Amino acid sequence: MLTVNLSEDQREVLSPSSSTTESHVSPQAFESLQSTYNGHRNKHRSVLAQLGLVERERKRNTLTLNELEALPTNTNTYKAIGKMFLMEPCDKLKAELVSANQEGEQSAKKLSEQKAALENALSDSEQKIKDFLDTHGTKEGGEKQE
Repeated sequence: MLTVNLSEDQREVLSPSSSTTESHVSPQAFESLQSTYNGHRNKHRSVLAQLGLVERERKRNTLTLNELEALPTNTNTYKAIGKMFLMEPCDKLKAELVSANQEGEQSAKKLSEQKAALENALSDSEQKIKDFLDTHGTKEGGEKQE
């Protein structure tokens, strides 16, 4: 989370009663930049979590499919549904796992694209905040605020 604790001098620069030679800067502008950044960061974390879930499910499906491939086709296989198990033909389970893997690949591709877009948005938001602080974080004498 990008949280900026402003010193008294920095608050003075952002306050309406500030008597700087620069144009008036409202604290709402900084808060808006900060909230945009936080929104992008939260979405990015969500996409990363979803991507992790999809990847784990794909690995699990692949391992299960490899185990089923080693079995003869006439073997009794069971599918877990909640607390119960249903007998399913081995070929049907294989087809379901292949289908689930294909859907997982598509989901992973979409989530990867979203992740890349959100990373770009995060870096843009971060740069805007840095630019804002560089531009508006100076005293009248041109000294940088600390």
